Amino acid sequence: MRPISRPSEVAVSKRLDRILSLGLILAASALPGLAQGPSDADRAKVQEQKVAERITAMKADPANPYFAASKLSPAEQNALADTALAAIDRLAKAEPPDTAGMEKLCLDILRRAPSSPRARLAHWALHALLLQRKERAGAQAALESYLAKYKASESEQAEAYDKLAMIAWEAGDSGLALYYSDRYLALNPKSYALMLTKARSLIKEGDAAAGEKLLRKIIAEAEGSVPATLAKWDLNALGTASQPPDLVAKYKESLERLRWIVMAVEDFRIIKGKLPASLADLVPDHLASPSETDSWGNRWIIELNAKANAYRIASAGSDGRFSGFGQKGEYSDLAGRDIIFADGAPVLIPAVDD
Repeated sequence: MRPISRPSEVAVSKRLDRILSLGLILAASALPGLAQGPSDADRAKVQEQKVAERITAMKADPANPYFAASKLSPAEQNALADTALAAIDRLAKAEPPDTAGMEKLCLDILRRAPSSPRARLAHWALHALLLQRKERAGAQAALESYLAKYKASESEQAEAYDKLAMIAWEAGDSGLALYYSDRYLALNPKSYALMLTKARSLIKEGDAAAGEKLLRKIIAEAEGSVPATLAKWDLNALGTASQPPDLVAKYKESLERLRWIVMAVEDFRIIKGKLPASLADLVPDHLASPSETDSWGNRWIIELNAKANAYRIASAGSDGRFSGFGQKGEYSDLAGRDIIFADGAPVLIPAVDD
C-alpha cells in the first residue's frame, strides 16, 4: 500500500489562509476634543507594559495553551503533532471546512506537543480560526503570545500587527490600535489603511492635530483610494465637530428637507415626464406637505428650465445670502454656506451626516 504523505507546513498554512482570510473593517470613529495627547514614545511604553503583563499572566496560567509544557517525550510529541496535522488537513479540505474541529486539534497540539516543530504552525493557525468565530479577544491572545514565543518573520509580524490593530480598534481600545498601527507602519510605511487606523486612533486619544495631519497626508498621497475617501469623511467630521451644535443641527435639518423635496421632484418627473410648476404640484401624490422654507425660515431658491427639463434648488444657508448656483463641493465650515441640488444630485452640501 502506498503510504499517505504528510502535508507540508506551507501547504496547510496556505490552505488555512485561503479558508480563513479576513479583510480589514474600517469603522467610523467618534471624534473627541482637540487636546494634545502624550508623545508617541510615552504611548508606546504604556502599551508595551500592558502587552508584557498579558504575556506574564498567560505564562502563569496553567490552563493557558500558548505556553504549556508536556510530559511526553520529543518523539511522542512529534508523532502526536504529525497525526493532528494530517487530520487538520482533511478537515480543511471538507465542504464546508470543519473549523471547530481544526481549532480543537490546534489546541491539542499546543497543549500536548508544544515542543514539536508543528506547534508553531498550530499556534499561528489558531488566531485565524478564532477570528472566523469572531472571538477577537482569543485571537488577540493567540497573536500576542505567538510574537512573544517565536522569532517571527517580517511578513508574520506585519500580518500580526495588521490584525491586532483591527482587533483593538473594533474593541474600542484606541491606544492599543495606535500602538499596533505604528508597529505595522514601521514595516510598511505606505499602508494607507493602517495610516487611517492610526489617524483615527490619534483623534480618539485626544491628539486631533496629529490625526488631522495624517488624514491630510492620506488624502494627498492616495487620491482616489478607499482610505483617501474615508479620510476625507473623517476630516469633514473633524471640522464639523468644532462647529456650534445648534448650527450643525440647522444645517442637518435644511439638508434633510431639501432631500425630501428633491426626491419628490424626481418622482414627479419620472411619472409625468416633466417638472412640477411649483412645490404645490407635488402634494399629495409625491410629498405630503413640502416645507416652503429652510430651517432659518428663508424660502428655497428655485430655478426651473421646463424646456430642458432641468432644475436647481438651494438654501441660502445660515446668513440668508445666496452666493449663486456656480458653487460646488462639500464643506465642514458651516456658517453662511449655501446648500445646492441640481437635477436630483447634491452639488454643494455640508458634511453633517451622521
